[in-house]
Amino acid sequence: MPITLLMPALSPTMTEGTLGRWLKQEGDQVEPGDIIAEIETDKATMEFEAVDSGILAKIIVPSNTVGVKVNSAIAILAEEGEDIDQVINSTLSHDQAIEVTVEKATEGSHNEYVKQANDTRIFASPLAKNIASQNDIKLSQVTGTGPYGRIVKDDILAVIDKKVNNQAVIVPIINTTAQETKTLPISTMRKVTAQRLLESKTTIPHFYLTVECNLSRFIQLRKDINANYAATNSMKKISVNDMVIRAIGMALGEMPSVNTIWGGDKIIQLSTVDISVAVALEDGLITPIVRDVHSKSLSAISDEIKALVKKAKEGQLRSDEFQGGSITVSNLGMYNIDSFLAIINPPQSSIISVGGISKKPIVIQDEIKIASVMSIGISCDHRVIDGALAAQFINKIKNYLENPLSLI
Repeated sequence: MPITLLMPALSPTMTEGTLGRWLKQEGDQVEPGDIIAEIETDKATMEFEAVDSGILAKIIVPSNTVGVKVNSAIAILAEEGEDIDQVINSTLSHDQAIEVTVEKATEGSHNEYVKQANDTRIFASPLAKNIASQNDIKLSQVTGTGPYGRIVKDDILAVIDKKVNNQAVIVPIINTTAQETKTLPISTMRKVTAQRLLESKTTIPHFYLTVECNLSRFIQLRKDINANYAATNSMKKISVNDMVIRAIGMALGEMPSVNTIWGGDKIIQLSTVDISVAVALEDGLITPIVRDVHSKSLSAISDEIKALVKKAKEGQLRSDEFQGGSITVSNLGMYNIDSFLAIINPPQSSIISVGGISKKPIVIQDEIKIASVMSIGISCDHRVIDGALAAQFINKIKNYLENPLSLI
């Protein structure tokens, strides 16, 4: 019996992807567990394993095809001895029959949309209504793409995106005859990043706090640790970011009320302390996760971060290595940025932004002294975390950084 292979959903945010390349060709024998193709998701390149045996009768979607929708047919498997042409024809007609059946079933189970044809009511999802209200968008001016014209979240976000792009921009008058413009394609990762950040800023009520930390003892301790590794001919080296992540993990472990996410009609408290580390790639941003940070040593955290960053840059992260997380850490200190405030990575309820270390005069015991100072900020979802709680949390992080012996 022929089997239709469908484009898999390899992450919760994936709606389409790129079929990178086929590792099996038409006519090849396929066994369960064989890697038959490489799929580029919004975050990484992942292998597509066969779960059935058979002969790859027809490749419907060729290699390097961009924008392949999830659950669309990409290939057909046939049993040994079956007529290939007959399998292809019967399978394609069978898929069309399935689409008709699904459409009829959807029509019969959504009476409210049938009524819409006979009246002037506008049907929209609760989330779509909420986003539209926050952005002063009239639902009557939005074309719905959901079942029977229902307005869904993506329809509202598309209107917001169009409004932003259509805003007048003042540009200097220049001679363009000698200049050329270039249109750059948008990668799947960039599309998903843009969609999620737009959703974050339009649906999550952000608030922000910042503190400055005196890192004089922190820097000295890091020097001592790395000098000790060097003395034993070890290649290991602890970074500032390793120590910051350890401090955040310890603070989060002590304050479970911050280790929460918004669940729509409830607040969900997470049972583990998993920190997402923002890694900049050419095509966008990815956030590999260090699990159970509060229970790991500084050395173990450092090793894990280096391994995850390497895999992220090579596009080899597994889905479980970048999905989830309690809180995200974004560090732009290496780019000579003093301070900034980041956008929350949903469904998380907070994100920590880490600036660079610089020498500044500060008051210590009524005396002005020069110290190494670093600014850290926190962006919070006010539906989940209140100001006082966020202030306690960020000051706990500050205390760990200013008293760094507790980190080891």
